[in-house]
Amino acid sequence: MPQQILSHDKNGFIAICNNCGNYQIFFGTTGIYLKYNELMEIIEFARDEYKYFQNYEYIDQKCIQIPTFNDNTQLVLTYRELQKLQVLLEEASIMIQVHNILNER
Repeated sequence: MPQQILSHDKNGFIAICNNCGNYQIFFGTTGIYLKYNELMEIIEFARDEYKYFQNYEYIDQKCIQIPTFNDNTQLVLTYRELQKLQVLLEEASIMIQVHNILNER
């Protein structure tokens, strides 16, 4: 499956499939395949959780739950992990915006 990497680091990556246009989040030990609108919802949800837990005392406790559009699966993260995922999501969001602007021409 040919893909374009939108963001990556040692914890994972976010990519778009060049064939079907769906997105992939691989973070830690989890891989998720999403449509555009689902990815945008996860980005917004992660932003909200990031702000909410910013002053949370137990930053290494796995207590942050991010839904994945599969009723049986969710990401369960520490605040530190959420910080790392948030960077990947924000970088991917910027790359998607750039891609959309370039394709408008």
